[in-house]
Amino acid sequence: MKKLLTTLIILTLALFLFASCSGKEPEAPEEPKAPVIPESDPGEANYVIINVRGFGEITVELNPEFAPLTVERFVENVRSGFYTGRNFHRVISDFMIQGGSYNRQGGGDPNVRGVFTETHPDARHYYGAFCLAANEEGYGSDSFYIVNNKDPETFEKLINNVALTIAQYQIELHDIIENEQEYVEEFGQERVDAVLEFLNENMERLTEQLEEFNNTPDEVKARYAEVGGVPFLDGGYTVFGYTIDGFDVIDAISAVPVELSDPLRSDSERSKPTQEIIIEWIIVKTSLD
Repeated sequence: MKKLLTTLIILTLALFLFASCSGKEPEAPEEPKAPVIPESDPGEANYVIINVRGFGEITVELNPEFAPLTVERFVENVRSGFYTGRNFHRVISDFMIQGGSYNRQGGGDPNVRGVFTETHPDARHYYGAFCLAANEEGYGSDSFYIVNNKDPETFEKLINNVALTIAQYQIELHDIIENEQEYVEEFGQERVDAVLEFLNENMERLTEQLEEFNNTPDEVKARYAEVGGVPFLDGGYTVFGYTIDGFDVIDAISAVPVELSDPLRSDSERSKPTQEIIIEWIIVKTSLD
């Protein structure tokens, strides 16, 4: 028995030494395969399919009747492969997810002027709306966003919040007017005048907004009550399509943890995903199979 055990040990050592000295390198791990990007249909672009790495696909139906120039520009970008490998850089739950920007942080190509914002009375920011981000001048970048808010009471809450803000401003305005001399003595006339101007201007703006919201067609209010959305963006940004499939992908991206987009800025928002959310590819289709 002792002799047999000794023989087994010698054989094991011999095999180990042979494997170590044979010069055979261990096999290298396989390189990850590049994604197979399907081709866009050559005909009319009626649909968009967005493949997000690790999340799945979002299918959008385009609405060129709402924004013909935006759809044309977007389709050109898709066909050129502009969006391949870009990211979703901004995620805000109960609001929207944004991606596809030139610099991967929301900025557009400084050498290319975007399409000016196109609005339409039927283009609303319902849950799943496919929209174009824009700068302060109203020019759209190549970055798009998708509305992810599903709260069915969103429109009603918006009206209530605006009304409450107006009421609060009225209370503050009345208090300053009633006690103006005391405020002037404590803060100075210039600062009191600035506060009065701010309150009056914002009350006027919010009153106009409230009137617009109250005059919104009943069918629009009903749609918001059914699916949710962000109605306060209506009329300010371009809506050029609506999601028809892949809502689960939108929800999954919306659930990704986020951090401050720029910790060094005091006005930084908590919207930067803590993981990379990569657009594998986007294609346009004439029809869906």
